[in-house]
Parts: sequence; structure tokens; C-alpha cells
Amino acid sequence: MTVIGHEITADPASNFAQFITCNYAVSGLDGGGSYTAVSTNVRSIARDIYRNFPTMPPYDSYGISIEDIGGFSVDIEGKPVSVGIFQQTLDVRSPFANKPNFNTIRSFTNCRNIVDWEGFPAGQLLYLGASASVTNGNVWTTTHKFAADEMFHAKQVAMRDSDNDVVVEWTDTTPFQRYASDVRWAQPFPQLRNFDLLGLGNMP
Repeated sequence: MTVIGHEITADPASNFAQFITCNYAVSGLDGGGSYTAVSTNVRSIARDIYRNFPTMPPYDSYGISIEDIGGFSVDIEGKPVSVGIFQQTLDVRSPFANKPNFNTIRSFTNCRNIVDWEGFPAGQLLYLGASASVTNGNVWTTTHKFAADEMFHAKQVAMRDSDNDVVVEWTDTTPFQRYASDVRWAQPFPQLRNFDLLGLGNMP
């Protein structure tokens, strides 16, 4: 508990006694605590793809996959198309008596959850970092930001030849058109972390 203000008034029944009223901010003194605010939203973001309905990438993938992702080709002569996908964002805000551990925040930024966390399967939730401020009552308010992606934040990439052109092939179905012949998953966020170590408390 941290005193953030007080009032002193005289006791009319006594010549000397006074009433002192203190206002407190309550939080975990060890830097832990409970969530005080959680907000989430679902939005559409644009993403370039070569294939619709591909095989799901593994949650713990690293670098570029060694096999084609399958699915149905939608690119045009090796050029991807942009489609809207759903992404859920999660903001968690809590007041703590102690300054947040910025080293931990930095080391967790751009990492995904290694185990299921608050209803999100392993690998789907990406930690985007945090913003923090402190009041003159010495109470820190830190907002931690996350983004969820059911494709584990993996990106579709087409293999290229020695001239850096996408390798394409003709289809044998109508319409006759050239599509990227080898498309794989690339994981730009390979690092996995246990988000419990952020010390955010329990979801209400």
C-alpha cells in the first residue's frame, strides 16, 4: 500500500486531538499484483499470401520450413495477393508499487508464448512490448500489449531462383496460368517465452 494523499482535521471534542485521513493505492509490494484493466479487440489486417487453405505451420517453427505449404494457389505469376485476416489484440494494464522490470520487457518483446496462456494456444500470442508511467504517488502504471494470430505469425514466402525471381510453373487446369511452384512458411518471431514470468498476475 502506498499513501497518495492525506487530510488533517481538528477533533472538535478535544483541544489537542486531530483526525488524519490517508488515501492509499493498493498493489503488490513485490512488483506482482492483479490486473486492473484488460481490453481486447479483433481487427482485420492485410497480409500477402500465395496460397489459400495451406497446411498450418508448427507453433515452434524456426526460420523457413523445408516443405511446401500446400493449399490452393492464388498468386498471379508469382506475385502475392493481399487478403484481410483477423488479428486479436490484448492490452493489460496494472498499477504496481515497484518500477517494472524493463530488462524483462525488452527480452520478451517480439517473443511468442511457449505454452497456452490466458486462453491463447502456444505460439499464437506475440508480445509487442509495454508502455509505463509513474504518478507522484510512486505508483507505476504499465500497459502490456499482445497480438494473437491463428497462423502463429508465420508468413508465406515463395522460393526464388538464382536471378531472385519467384520460381513459377504452369497449371494444367483452366485457366492456364503460372503460379509460384514452391511456397513455404517463414517464422519472423522464432523466440518462445513463458509469459507467466512477466509477473502480470491473474486474469479477472
